Amino acid sequence: MPVAAQKEADQRGARRLAPLSFLLLLGLSGLGNACSGSREAARTTHPPAAGKELFTLLPSTYTGITVTNPLEETRDFNVFTYRNFYNGGGVAIGDLTGDGLPEIVLTTNQGGPRLYLNLGGFRFRDITKDAGVAEGGRWTTGVTLADVDGDGKLDIYVCHAGLKPGSARANTLYINQGLKDGVPVFREMAAVYGIADTGYSTQGAFFDYDGDGDLDLFLIRNSPKAVAALATRNTRTTRDPLGGHELYRNDGAGRGGHFVNVSDRAGIYGPEIGFERFFRAGLSVHQQRRRYVRRGARPRAADEQLFLDGRRPRGREQ
Repeated sequence: MPVAAQKEADQRGARRLAPLSFLLLLGLSGLGNACSGSREAARTTHPPAAGKELFTLLPSTYTGITVTNPLEETRDFNVFTYRNFYNGGGVAIGDLTGDGLPEIVLTTNQGGPRLYLNLGGFRFRDITKDAGVAEGGRWTTGVTLADVDGDGKLDIYVCHAGLKPGSARANTLYINQGLKDGVPVFREMAAVYGIADTGYSTQGAFFDYDGDGDLDLFLIRNSPKAVAALATRNTRTTRDPLGGHELYRNDGAGRGGHFVNVSDRAGIYGPEIGFERFFRAGLSVHQQRRRYVRRGARPRAADEQLFLDGRRPRGREQ
């Protein structure tokens, strides 16, 4: 079969099997403590035969995704000195080239992000260095793909934390510059866009919270302090500069790039430890309604508003 025809067939096959892409995450989304640094064998040419099961496990020798997340413990840096040591890395999937095939970005805590180019047929190539997204000397956590600058191409936002100085904890934003020799190339511009946050970030989520047509950023940050070390008094309204969550409003990133921290104005609480707030913010209106009904309170229209619009739900909170 000619090369062009084979490539087209691979792409059609990849699209037909798109629901199976979740399979790749079974061994990757944990990306934490079970991963090892062993060398992979030579890549195989053909995928394993499909069985009667709904999913077929594709080995790294076929897919080419060989990333691991080994953690190097030291006397000064381990789970006793940093309680989030075993929280693991992140994964994001999206089409970074515009060819209809999704790329995969995986993060390793001590090795930074790894970007895999989709070659079709569930085969990938590591293009981390060529794409300009290689990092070192940081503690990397979550990763998000979003069209931050509104140019129609997905960008990459990487979160950082760890027992590092502030500059080494700064989150990174890689703006998609287009293709070069078939590889997407990125430029790091988090500081330019105003979202090089230096807190203990876990994950960022982009969405249009104010309905103006561009993407805003809700940033989840988790304090490294042990829960037993936190104050027993109610510090919910005391904003922590490193551990509380943040909401950044996009004031026209497509016209030069500028995000503004509007957490206080929007009613986002940012105490030293606020991980529960992340799950509350992710609840649907239906779930919010069930919470109030379960407590015997009748929900009103305002109760169905989440915290992102600055209005607090009426009724008791758990």
